[in-house]
Amino acid sequence: WIMCRELLRGSGLAALASWVVAVAVVWMCVQFGVLQGEGTLLDHEQAMQLYPMRGYVANWMLTDSGYLWFLLCLAPLLHMVNAACEELMWRGYLLTALTERFGQHVAAASSALIWGLWHAPMVLILGWAFPGQPLVGSVVFAVGLLIWGVVLARLKQTTGGLLAPVVMHATFNAWMIGYFNLQIQESDGAMFSPWGPLGWAFGGVVALAVYHFRPDQIFDDVAPHVETAQSQYLELKSGLRIHYTDT
Repeated sequence: WIMCRELLRGSGLAALASWVVAVAVVWMCVQFGVLQGEGTLLDHEQAMQLYPMRGYVANWMLTDSGYLWFLLCLAPLLHMVNAACEELMWRGYLLTALTERFGQHVAAASSALIWGLWHAPMVLILGWAFPGQPLVGSVVFAVGLLIWGVVLARLKQTTGGLLAPVVMHATFNAWMIGYFNLQIQESDGAMFSPWGPLGWAFGGVVALAVYHFRPDQIFDDVAPHVETAQSQYLELKSGLRIHYTDT
């Protein structure tokens, strides 16, 4: 029950924004790849026949008109359990433990670094994400997950829950499998992937945005304080300190 509450806690608006960002980033990466002549040239019908999880999808959703709605609304749900389990471990347990010891910023960066390095052997040995590019792919994937891991960590820290990170994680997985991998040639996936150099740029912009819109910053603007040895405060799970005067 405690884990379920952690998964559901957080801002619904932040979760919606996370869904929009994930969809937009994957879509833009595909468009850049196609413009550079690296598209697979599959039409919608051919791409839908290659969708790895088509066995779980109703036939009408695999039509030309239904597939987009499937990707937008239902595909992320197919990846929700996997994303929730990962987020409980990485942004739930690990990030919380690191925050208690090192503070928010170091915890966000270090948890993202560990997350990226954890996935690197899966590319190197199993051929995940970048088939046929084990060495380059593992480095690219690790750096990409480092950047996006910081985004997910800051979403957890600023919203106080895992709802937004889970939605972003599940949506990225859904759109990578159901859209990017079917539209961009594997040989050039490292360059145009959301985990590659193009994705690093998008991820950096999103990370800066997440850092800019900080609840503690907003609170400081509304109620400035001077912290002293006698200061009293409540510290929320997100790391936000609410200072008060005991009268």
